Amino acid sequence: MTTVIATTLCRDCRHWEEPSRRQFGFGADSYPEFGICPLMESDDGRPAHPDTLAHAQDMESYNARVYTKPDFGCVMGEARATPGTS
Repeated sequence: MTTVIATTLCRDCRHWEEPSRRQFGFGADSYPEFGICPLMESDDGRPAHPDTLAHAQDMESYNARVYTKPDFGCVMGEARATPGTS
């Protein structure tokens, strides 16, 4: 039996910060085609969002972000009111 899990592409997700709108910081200028998924951020080494299914972790337990291209997708995605728009 195969399990099918619905995914939402980042570009269509209401949580995803598009490259033109995201917060600038470490690595932002090096990867201008990538946006950020705030659902997977960590703060002080712990998930920044309590209901997240995944989070980024860095070696210093400071904070970490997951950078994705628009065509990446995941099961935590939630569609925007109008897909592909801010």
